[in-house]
Amino acid sequence: MSFDKIKNSQKIIFDNLFDGFTNNLYNLILLSIIFLLSSFIVSYFLVQFVNIKDLVNNYKHINSINYIPIFIIMLVDIVINFVLMLAMPFITIKKMSVLEAIGKSIVVCLKNFFPLVFLFIIYLPLAFIATISIIGWLILFPVLIGSMYEIFSDNYIT
Repeated sequence: MSFDKIKNSQKIIFDNLFDGFTNNLYNLILLSIIFLLSSFIVSYFLVQFVNIKDLVNNYKHINSINYIPIFIIMLVDIVINFVLMLAMPFITIKKMSVLEAIGKSIVVCLKNFFPLVFLFIIYLPLAFIATISIIGWLILFPVLIGSMYEIFSDNYIT
């Protein structure tokens, strides 16, 4: 919502950080629950291909046959998380229901498939660098949220 205020040349204040909770809180909570459930499901599938006890001691215990399923599961998780993150502005700014917001988000992702792949290719090494220095996420996360808002505004704000 702060990005929307900036784009519309409005002043933002600290209280604006919590504006999303006053606009459609119920649907934001439902979206958070969907995020959580998708994380649990992805974790369940990842555990099927990784022996956690051996992984703690040495990462080389992951069988090389399992690399492809792990990669596919992680790729699906990235797509799901991206769609769900893109649903947030539809819920807070356009005040849509969760299912409607997720549907619009999927349409935007399909419509902008190649630019999103390019964004992901740029984002992946930046995420790795940000993880080396935890402080890097303080910069990268707002950039990610800003890019999500820009994708949203390019497609649905006139």
